[in-house]
Amino acid sequence: MISFFYIIAVLVVAGLLLWFLGQVPAIDPTMKQLIRAVIIIFAVLLTLWFLFGLFSGGAGISGL
Repeated sequence: MISFFYIIAVLVVAGLLLWFLGQVPAIDPTMKQLIRAVIIIFAVLLTLWFLFGLFSGGAGISGL
């Protein structure tokens, strides 16, 4: 059950980072897009890794 809290916490932090990135006007728009893409890709990959580990009976997050 703790792994669900972990993945939710990671997604909340990613959402807060994306929100904060949108609030900062001094960053170049190209850099904003690059940082936004990295955050989204990281969150998606982490979520997929967690879900496939959970459904396959593998380690997933709890194996760390």
